Amino acid sequence: MNKVNEGSVGVTRENLVRRMVRVGFLGAVGALLMVALEIPLLPSAPYLKWDAGDVPALLGAFSMGPLAGLLIEAVKNVVWQLMGKNSTGWIGFSANYLAGASLCFTAGGVYRAWHSREGAIAGMAAGTVAMTVVMCAANYYVFFPLWGIKGQAAAKAIISAAVPFNLLKGVLTSSITFIVYKRVRRYLGRG
Repeated sequence: MNKVNEGSVGVTRENLVRRMVRVGFLGAVGALLMVALEIPLLPSAPYLKWDAGDVPALLGAFSMGPLAGLLIEAVKNVVWQLMGKNSTGWIGFSANYLAGASLCFTAGGVYRAWHSREGAIAGMAAGTVAMTVVMCAANYYVFFPLWGIKGQAAAKAIISAAVPFNLLKGVLTSSITFIVYKRVRRYLGRG
């Protein structure tokens, strides 16, 4: 078999194509889950809805690495946009990608370094914290000002809505991933 390049020992064109297919498939499944299942988590902020779209990206980050998680998040959000289901425009698109990417990249990186059950749990916990911190900063400095929310109002929204929502979102997404991963990992393969 032909190697993709000399620096990628063991990566064949066939393996690369398989990985691309898995990334595309998981991204499409993520987009469908975004549409099929939306649950408002906070009564005080019913506009913030959890969806299961990050579960396939987290599964991909665990099975193929953190960069695959980023790509799956990108595919998921592009497909979601192309389906015409995104009612929040490019701001919502960007926020959704950033939240999912910070969760998946962090969790996938920890799991890759510490490949065990404990590593998966630590990765998902670290990913949840990373997503919460990243989204607090991004909401305060970028997304909320774009929505016209600034200063004290933005700080209040961070504390009352963004922090609890992202923590709940991370725990729920991670819990489902933890339950599902063992059952589907053989289909996702490695490499």
